[in-house]
Amino acid sequence: MELRQLEMFLAVVDHGRMVTAAESLHVAQSVVSKQVARLERELGLVLFDRTRRSATLSAEGEGFVPLARDVVRAAETARAAAQDLHAMRSSRLRVGTSRGLGGRLGDVLAEFRLACPDVHVDLEPLGTPAKITALARGRLDAAFLRAPDLELLRRTGLTWRPLWDEELVAVVPDAWRGRPLDDVGRALGLARTRRVSNPGVWDLVDETCRRLGFDPLPGPGFSSVDEVVHGAVAGGEAWTVVYRGQAPLGAGVAVLEVPTAPAVSTGLALGPSPGAAALALASAAEGVWP
Repeated sequence: MELRQLEMFLAVVDHGRMVTAAESLHVAQSVVSKQVARLERELGLVLFDRTRRSATLSAEGEGFVPLARDVVRAAETARAAAQDLHAMRSSRLRVGTSRGLGGRLGDVLAEFRLACPDVHVDLEPLGTPAKITALARGRLDAAFLRAPDLELLRRTGLTWRPLWDEELVAVVPDAWRGRPLDDVGRALGLARTRRVSNPGVWDLVDETCRRLGFDPLPGPGFSSVDEVVHGAVAGGEAWTVVYRGQAPLGAGVAVLEVPTAPAVSTGLALGPSPGAAALALASAAEGVWP
């Protein structure tokens, strides 16, 4: 049984006549007739009740149609996957990144490049909502997200691959070392980036502060952890919250645990129709951080 035979059989089913099926396949009618007859002999079935003008499905043919369609669809899927893999050899992968991924991102990309050495990776640092929009519109192929709105991802047709959880810690001026976090929070402003860049983590920190009995005072904004830690925090003007892996070491600051704060989930989001390169990145990430 050959795939071409199944395709010709289904063409006759769809068009109802051998001659029309042959025209749709751009072959002679005799070719279709011979291939369908050969298929019947190989299967030991009578697929059509034939007249001079038409070919009507027999009962055996009716039962065979869904099986034939499954095989042809599987072949089409395999062809598309092969084309995608071929194109991936010299393609580009656009990936949205997050602040503070650090060595984790490097480990994932190193693993990915072992599997896909010819794929060029473009990294784009964007806020969480901007990354979700770019994924949904096809401007990104994949994106690392922290504390995303999973319902929003589902509504936009994106796939979510959870990778790791990371705790939050507070970085405070050294003079506040060992003091309760709620004392610090009532005295100093909380330095952080704008809410639009990562609303999930912003809301998590606010909720944690309220559980501790205070609303965070507004502190200075910043574009990098080093900037605020060695500036406003070390200068005694503010405190901030970072991922444990970002916790700085150095004079002028101290690290406090954040009571009641759950770990922040980081994962990889893929677009509605992820290509082979995006799926390879997901596999690499899950291999490095299962």
